[in-house]
Amino acid sequence: MTVDTRSIAPAGNLKNYQTALYARPNAQATEVQLSVSLQVLVTAPKAFAGRADAEVQLSADDAVREQAQSIKSFIAQYADQRLILPQLNVGQ
Repeated sequence: MTVDTRSIAPAGNLKNYQTALYARPNAQATEVQLSVSLQVLVTAPKAFAGRADAEVQLSADDAVREQAQSIKSFIAQYADQRLILPQLNVGQ
């Protein structure tokens, strides 16, 4: 199963957002991969640019970790059950 989501237009400082979730059977388990990509416009005085970049990167890293943990929790919660997932045609 593959699920891709992406922004359709910029929103404030968020220029672009995209996630991709790949899930496939692997022996007695399901292998899941998640990627998150975002482009954020940040303007700051040159003296603070490095700090702003670091904070944005930390926030993005935290968001990715939280999403990964949510998916792991979901998988663990339903590990003993079979799930029927719909075919999603995102962007069509």
